[in-house]
Amino acid sequence: MIRAIDVGQYIYSKMDWVDAWRLQKLTYYAQAWTLAWTGRELIEDDFQAWPDGPVSPRLHQANKFDRDGWYSTAIPGAHPENLTDEQRTMIDAVLDHYGDLSKDEIVELVHSEDPWKIARGGLPAEAKCDAMLSKAGMKRFYAVQQFSGVDVPAQPRTVQDVASQNPAEKQLATMMGNCFRWADTLELLADR
Repeated sequence: MIRAIDVGQYIYSKMDWVDAWRLQKLTYYAQAWTLAWTGRELIEDDFQAWPDGPVSPRLHQANKFDRDGWYSTAIPGAHPENLTDEQRTMIDAVLDHYGDLSKDEIVELVHSEDPWKIARGGLPAEAKCDAMLSKAGMKRFYAVQQFSGVDVPAQPRTVQDVASQNPAEKQLATMMGNCFRWADTLELLADR
């Protein structure tokens, strides 16, 4: 399974150096949107509800303490080459959408969203908190966002969709995708 440091290293390779706050939030959004788009997690790591937004402790440790210098873009132990083409495509969609946001803009955005707020349980934004964000809650929140008409990353065509040239395979993949989306939608509606 992919780790947050692998995704963080991939982000560095695409964007060069970014500050720690933005790196954490971009990695978080890669996880959140992969959950919403595929129903599967991208990253095995959990994210904690820190004051400045979701943080992967493993990525925080590696990025803050294990690198060779403040502006280094090499995260020790990271293996971005383990990412599949499909995973890279999803991360790229997240970077296209959120990559130009400043530190303050991206922190403000995650502070406005339910997964972080729910994990904090009403604590003030500046209070220390290491509660985990629920992956099911992330999947639910971002899936709803995708269908609510708000500005969200464009869901990429998966590599599998592009690679499949057989019309019957394409039709089956589309039908299966729709089944999963409808099942998730019905589950979300049942929770309301």
